[in-house]
Amino acid sequence: MAKKLLTFITGLGMLCGVAAAQSEAVFAASDIVYWVGEGQNEMVFVVNWADTALAWGYRFDDEGVGMTTVMADIAAADPRFNYTTSGGYLTDITFSESDQQHAVTPGNYFNHTNNGIASSGMGCTFADGDFSKWADPKAGVVVDSTYYDYGEYSFWDYTYVFPMTIHAVSAPEAEVSDATINPSQIAFWAGRGSHSAILAVNWADPDTCLAWGVRFDEELTVKGMMDSVAAADGRFAYEAAGSFLSDIVYADNGDTLRLTTYSDSPYGNWWTLLVNGTSSMDYFTNQPVADGDLVKWGDPNSGVAVGTDEWGMDIMVWTTKITPAQPAKGEFCGGVGTEGCNAIAADSSAILAWATACTVTRGPMDISVEGSPAVSYGDDQMAVGPVSMNDNLTVVSLGDGGSALLTFAKPIKNGKGPDFAVFENSFDDNFLELAFVEVSSDGERFVRFPAVSLTQTAVQTGGNGSTDPTMINNLAGKFRMGYGTPFDLDELKDSTGLDVNSITHVRIVDVVGSIDPRYGTRDSRGNLINDPWPTDNYSGGFDLAGVAVLHQQGDGIDDVASASFTVYPNPATDAIVVAGADGSEAVLYDATGRRLMNFTVRGAQCRVDLGQLAGGVYMLRIGSAVQKIVKR
Repeated sequence: MAKKLLTFITGLGMLCGVAAAQSEAVFAASDIVYWVGEGQNEMVFVVNWADTALAWGYRFDDEGVGMTTVMADIAAADPRFNYTTSGGYLTDITFSESDQQHAVTPGNYFNHTNNGIASSGMGCTFADGDFSKWADPKAGVVVDSTYYDYGEYSFWDYTYVFPMTIHAVSAPEAEVSDATINPSQIAFWAGRGSHSAILAVNWADPDTCLAWGVRFDEELTVKGMMDSVAAADGRFAYEAAGSFLSDIVYADNGDTLRLTTYSDSPYGNWWTLLVNGTSSMDYFTNQPVADGDLVKWGDPNSGVAVGTDEWGMDIMVWTTKITPAQPAKGEFCGGVGTEGCNAIAADSSAILAWATACTVTRGPMDISVEGSPAVSYGDDQMAVGPVSMNDNLTVVSLGDGGSALLTFAKPIKNGKGPDFAVFENSFDDNFLELAFVEVSSDGERFVRFPAVSLTQTAVQTGGNGSTDPTMINNLAGKFRMGYGTPFDLDELKDSTGLDVNSITHVRIVDVVGSIDPRYGTRDSRGNLINDPWPTDNYSGGFDLAGVAVLHQQGDGIDDVASASFTVYPNPATDAIVVAGADGSEAVLYDATGRRLMNFTVRGAQCRVDLGQLAGGVYMLRIGSAVQKIVKR
């Protein structure tokens, strides 16, 4: 039988007689950079491939820790390190980094030494201070050999040393992942509905990421989400050209966050959109938003590139901690229902009377457009008499810079607290169309209340935009439909030519809410007032619903309270039906407070003939409740 030649490779023991130039490379624990594990004992773990040698440190408590545990712990901690076994034997150790991979030379295998002595490999155990090395023989140098002849079998036994310099492996870079936020952390919610999603925006200068929550029921797009936030938070705005987003702006207390630009790029910068950490290539006008989504816009200057896409563009993530946007806190009281709100409800028992006459001078739909037609919604009489808590149609629109002059059956006087209130028809607490308020005691000299607007002027509030009520004071239109903005004559008591105890005229002047100084109007501090503009339609500008009197000279029939009965149709042509007041005594007054008729309500639905009355505004009083009736 022919002899079979087997070649065995052994580790070097004491290396007797080996030339210094061929000494086994060692590595001190003090030079380790990357440690794995915890404990009071330490060992050095080295892998020598044919092209490099790397060292890790391993810490442990109990001596006798096995090779399998050590390698498994290193692989778990360092994603670049991996190994494979078969039948309890090591088959390969790999290390992948920067597009390079180290592995055993094909056809070869690793041998293992512990403290320079050949060991049992995967069956090896370790003590404090051990030096463990796996080595690819191709990386070694033969320093001795012995030929063994056993008749049928013979082989050479080679002794290797591995002089290659060992390098301390660096710790792996932390995995870069997009920052997230939990819905329970959100402080500012916009919209209503049973579904919710989060909008986050990461600006680069300074590196800031703010998040808002959005609630919704119907289908929602990213644009719709942003519109909802803009409608609720007057500090937030965005600029777009068609389906392309050009900027996102946040202005608060004089500080403005917006997109930065590359200093070396003539094309500027752009926003990148992620949905649940995945890049979205859809237009933001089309990108759908689902329940639970995290939608994040990122300024690339603040991001970390984690790769490139098929077009060679950087794939970005934004690691900046996401901070919940907080509700605005201006100098003044907030919307209806908030602490300290001074809104006057239209059905308040504090109201003694309402304006009895109104003359409107209408402004244009858009003052910036030459030849823009005047607004046309409503008529002067719509601002006369009581205001309903839930009717936002019975108003007269003033247009850009338009005005309304109102008079009263009895002069308004300066009493304790606010003396009158102006009502607008806003459908929510943030869509606020504003107006200046002026008063006169002779119909000739008018004094304006000192209005203040602290709303940002970096971005124009659009025609459907929002205003934070805590940022405005002494501007009519601060509160939603059914709630009037109060005015206190005591603020004007030192005004020349004004008798605050005999105010006969109130003038409402629409604020042109443009931040363009060519068209915009300024408050008492010289600030441009930013409110929804342009509102270029037939009902643009401030929509005046009425003016309520809280203090007046003398007494009269003007006490009003919440109407406990209903009147329909209203407006009416020939007759009205009074419901819900069977058996009650009713009195009908004209707009000046003059009594026209009184009658007893008979039946659940009592018909009242108005055919003999001229068209105009009338007031029907039953008990302490009053309703305004419009006769066409």
